[in-house]
Amino acid sequence: MTYVIVKNEEVGACYYRQKDKDFTKDLMAASKWPTVSRAEEILAELSKTGAQELAIEETAKLKQQVKQEQVVKKDTELREYAHQLLTAKDREFYAELERVSRFLAASPYLLEEISAKISQEDGTVLQDLLHTIELGDYRAHEGLALLKDLRASRKKRRYYKDRQQSLTYLLTKTTTGQVTTTSDKAQLALTKLGNLQTERNYNYRNSSLQAKYANLLEKKPVQNLLQLFKLTWQN
Repeated sequence: MTYVIVKNEEVGACYYRQKDKDFTKDLMAASKWPTVSRAEEILAELSKTGAQELAIEETAKLKQQVKQEQVVKKDTELREYAHQLLTAKDREFYAELERVSRFLAASPYLLEEISAKISQEDGTVLQDLLHTIELGDYRAHEGLALLKDLRASRKKRRYYKDRQQSLTYLLTKTTTGQVTTTSDKAQLALTKLGNLQTERNYNYRNSSLQAKYANLLEKKPVQNLLQLFKLTWQN
């Protein structure tokens, strides 16, 4: 049997249900066609009738559903973790408590060191490279070496910026420099940390540079968020 589905990397696949012209994640509730040619006809009809808009709407619903499921899952995991601590032997319990406490106690110094690393890349290293580019007299291969070092510096900066961001999810730094945290901040950190793994995009501030270089940031081949395609199942 042949099915028509919408595939989305964030929520997975949902299947077309012809009777109510909707999509569902339940394969058993999906419409089935006996031949590939008939499914292709349905696919063509969907393309003409704005199925893409319907798919986008359905995907938004599914994203919200997945988000809610993730919150429930995270709460369940934390409760299980709490239960494990409750039933742990003294040695295991206090070892875990010490590990977490040491991290929190060291966090202000960790933030200081991270900030110093970022300042180094944004200040000394960046200025040295930019002034060499501005004032230097170099050949093509030397220019490529400069570009390579500039890129390496920015990647190092991003490495520390991501760590700094992950700590700010967990910690609050007051105007006096004191660093504190709460259970709520820890919950936020657990929710937000995954965001650092997502692919980064950059919005140009200068239109001329955007027109000239934006294509260099494009990932090739570009894959649409939503794709309609058919999935064939053999009985």
